Amino acid sequence: MSTDDSLRQTTTLAGDVLLRPAEAVSLERGATLGRYVVLDWIGQGGMGVLYAAYDPELDRKVALKILRAEKLSRENVKRAQQRLLEEAQALAKLAHPNVVTVHDVGLVGNQLFVAMEFVEGCDLRDWLRQEPRDWREIVALFRQAGAGLMAAHRAGLTHRDFKPANVMLGTDGRVKVLDFGLAIPNEPSAKTVEACHWNESIRPVGTPAYMAPEQHRGSAGNALSDQFSFCASLYEALYGQLPFERSTSLRTVPEASQVPSWLGQAIERGLALDPEARHPSMEALLMALEHRPRPRRWTAILATLAVGAFTIILYRPSSKPCQGAENHLEGIWDAERKQEIRAVMLDYPKPYALGLWQGAEALLDDYAESWTEMRTEACVATRLRGEQSEQLLDLRIECLDRRLHELAALTDLLRRADNEAIENSVRAASKLSSLATCADRQALTAVLPPPADEPARKRVQELRETLAGAKAQLDLGQLEAATETAKTINTLLSLDHPPTEAEAYYLLGSIAESGDDFREAEQQLLQALTKADQGRHDEIRFRSAIHLVWLAGHQQSDVAAARQWLELARGTLERLGRPAEHEVAWLQAAAILHLRAGDYEAAVESSSSGSELSRRQLGIRHRQTARTLSTLGNSLYRSGRHEEALATFAEVSEIRRQTLGPSHPEVAYSQQAVGELLKSVERYPEARDLLLEALATLEAALGPNHSRVAIVVDSLGNTYSRLGQPELALVALRRGLDIRRGLLEEDTSIIAASLNNIALVLKSQEKYEEAIEHLQQALAIHRRHDGPEHPETLIAWVNLGRVFLEADLPQQALKHLEPAHEVALQILGSEKTTSLHSSLTLGETLLRLGKTDRGKRWIDRAATVIERDGAKDWLLGTTRFAQAQASLATGRPQDARRRIEEALEIFQRMGAAGRYRRHQAERWKEANAIIG
Repeated sequence: MSTDDSLRQTTTLAGDVLLRPAEAVSLERGATLGRYVVLDWIGQGGMGVLYAAYDPELDRKVALKILRAEKLSRENVKRAQQRLLEEAQALAKLAHPNVVTVHDVGLVGNQLFVAMEFVEGCDLRDWLRQEPRDWREIVALFRQAGAGLMAAHRAGLTHRDFKPANVMLGTDGRVKVLDFGLAIPNEPSAKTVEACHWNESIRPVGTPAYMAPEQHRGSAGNALSDQFSFCASLYEALYGQLPFERSTSLRTVPEASQVPSWLGQAIERGLALDPEARHPSMEALLMALEHRPRPRRWTAILATLAVGAFTIILYRPSSKPCQGAENHLEGIWDAERKQEIRAVMLDYPKPYALGLWQGAEALLDDYAESWTEMRTEACVATRLRGEQSEQLLDLRIECLDRRLHELAALTDLLRRADNEAIENSVRAASKLSSLATCADRQALTAVLPPPADEPARKRVQELRETLAGAKAQLDLGQLEAATETAKTINTLLSLDHPPTEAEAYYLLGSIAESGDDFREAEQQLLQALTKADQGRHDEIRFRSAIHLVWLAGHQQSDVAAARQWLELARGTLERLGRPAEHEVAWLQAAAILHLRAGDYEAAVESSSSGSELSRRQLGIRHRQTARTLSTLGNSLYRSGRHEEALATFAEVSEIRRQTLGPSHPEVAYSQQAVGELLKSVERYPEARDLLLEALATLEAALGPNHSRVAIVVDSLGNTYSRLGQPELALVALRRGLDIRRGLLEEDTSIIAASLNNIALVLKSQEKYEEAIEHLQQALAIHRRHDGPEHPETLIAWVNLGRVFLEADLPQQALKHLEPAHEVALQILGSEKTTSLHSSLTLGETLLRLGKTDRGKRWIDRAATVIERDGAKDWLLGTTRFAQAQASLATGRPQDARRRIEEALEIFQRMGAAGRYRRHQAERWKEANAIIG
């Protein structure tokens, strides 16, 4: 953007820029403000001037907002500074991906500035002007902006000036809400109201074209006012004009508009003149913008059925044959049943209740619609097109009737759902048995048919209906009820129809597994396999084998047995014709097994194939898609491919946000994963902010002592450690350990991981005795639980050696490092991070013990790999420090001086995260009289 050069006024004093209130208009490129270096002028508003700047300490570009006070009287300067500070404080409360992040607030002289996230891109106003936009594109971006507003409201803040110009679209596709200069608490105090009144003398309270009527009347505004401004902005974006002119009536929608009526109605409600008539919250509005009636897909059905023009003419909507399939849904999933369930679910006192209802409703709508279409198609294929036999039609109808029983059992439970069932409603809706089997001729004809005599058929039908009820109970998390129903299932098993018995044993195994009775689960699943073989029921054979992979590999740590079950499942998968849902499940099981065995590259390969297949064949909303992407993200992370993992977990987070609503715990789980990845790529402030948001969501949803809360506080503790805040880190990490000890046995890998993390923080505080104690406990647990060659065991082992070395106990360090290093090289190879770290630490230990040649050899080997392939700063800095020690030990002081200076530069670049190692390097340099 261009600037008015006549406004550029700066005063330089001792090399720094000292800003005075009347001169806070423009800064030259290269000027400094605190630690920030000005790069360019961006723009200005009523309250401040905005610059692009560089933060050398954290090596990132930022946006600096500086008070624009040249038009203020002297007595208003302090008040203006206070308003800018309040904006910074308001933003600092919001750790959300759709709200600009505040990094820092500072004062130079009497000049207040705010350092914020720099967003590369354009504002929505300019984006809309660039070219015509499809309504779907527009709504997708506004939903992101709405999520940012919703986060502000949840933090107790009102924006008061929402408009397209205050929303940035980054080059990464993410929307950020800006300019909270008018933000106030949702229920402002008298002090805040007074601040708003003086501020009105500087600029209007909001932008008139987008302001709610109550703001025009002098009200300070609230969350419902923001909703009005949001809807006014969205109306303008969609229809090319503002919703109101001078009257209080909405403009007539342009005739040529392609915007659907359901969307217009949702926006119109948000524009109600009476605030109470608007949507109850931004969350409710966002759900209304997402949810829309799905059109019936008769065109797709006709295209599928068409064998020629004559056939299409025969199958008209007015034809009587094969009509009315939807009537079977009466009392199961009709308007009355939906209203019953909606009322129950929205009565749930959790912030994400509406998201759960909308997610479950959408899935059940899809299922019911697909069921209706498939039932119609089954009839048409036999009665109208003559393409299939009456016998096959009977098999398809029987299959569909069983799916209808499942749907009926689920909706019946949902209309009287308890809290557990409401929590699991979306999950249960997504686990309804696939309808694809009911169109699979091979699968339908392969299974042994039901008994011919009527009494036997009735017994089979009774068992199947009981199974449908038990499955609904299990999927809704009602384990006690499902266990009770399992007793009834056992009494009905004395029938001579192996396929149905196989289904029963499979469900009994699933119930036992959910109750953590893994031995019983294994026995039931083995019975299911036997009956599936007898009844030629390959679908149950496959599912049972996949469950046994999980039981053997994860619960029993028997990787060899798990691999055998995986092979059995693969053979069955081939016989089934590799249907997409089953193939995705097989790839997911393979990936998890590879992860359990520590083969991370194989896990990446399997999970990548599974996620791509699921995304392509099952769709982005299918439960398997998010699961496979989560496994892929974890596999990439374990393989050290952190940027790829970050992108993958961000996709998972967005899928869950769309399907469950922004306040659901599973969204927070994904945020935690993204936060962990941000930490891994050394973006610590962003990681902290996202983790704090995830923690607030989970504590509100699950309570303070849930296992998922422990995961987030662990991540947060590690992030605080990287930010150079060890006391906060220990508070968080010890809280995580306390939660886990209240939930788990002491002898678990998770407890060991907590102990390891606490030890590393204690080490950074030079509390070596405590650190050693924690690491010894962690190592003992890992050895018992995971085995001596597992990567997590090796990490704890090398860390223990490192602490002994830093505690100046090199003999004890060598005792641990030599065997750990040997195992790491054998199991992981010489180029993994754990192996490189062990080589460097072993080399330093050998130098300390006077074994110079051996020590230098291991340091040089590690350095060769690191310099060739690159490494994160902490490992590169450790390498340079080790090389300095090796150079000094071999009589090369000049090289030692060069290496230690390089190490210090790297640790300095790391900021707070490198402070501890920088102090160590400085002490070593001073102790050895190395002059820089």
